[in-house]
Amino acid sequence: RIIPAVASTNAVIASICATEVFKLATSSVLLMNNYTMFNDIEGIYMLTYPPEKREDCPICSNVPVRVQINETAKFQELVDQLIEKYQLIAPLICTQIDGQSKTLYMTSTQQMLELTKPHLRMTLQELGLTNGIEMLVGDPARASSMRVIISLTSSMETTTAK
Repeated sequence: RIIPAVASTNAVIASICATEVFKLATSSVLLMNNYTMFNDIEGIYMLTYPPEKREDCPICSNVPVRVQINETAKFQELVDQLIEKYQLIAPLICTQIDGQSKTLYMTSTQQMLELTKPHLRMTLQELGLTNGIEMLVGDPARASSMRVIISLTSSMETTTAK
């Protein structure tokens, strides 16, 4: 007993593979370019195209994102901004300060939450976070970690920007 949908899908995949082998062996046509979509709901429709990557995509690119925050802000404000802007659930935030790795915030275990929760009440300066420092932000809602560069602004710049 073969399920017709599975059998037809297997046949399509086998024919695509055979066609690609023929094209490779004979060099008669360009090879498939990365992605094929097959739809056989009403007739047969097939499309092959290369998916394009956004250079500024925070998930698939390793380009750091810049976050502006007031230099007198508490770490809680930075965490709130990251959670809101990037739709984080339970962020893990770490950085390097004076050559030492430092976990600034972690909620995955109760023990780590208790150790890092006092950081939320501290200012960025008290934590040693300076202008241009890079942080690594991980979250279960994201496929990969995100690099964040902090851009500190003075209260004067914030007032004039409004």
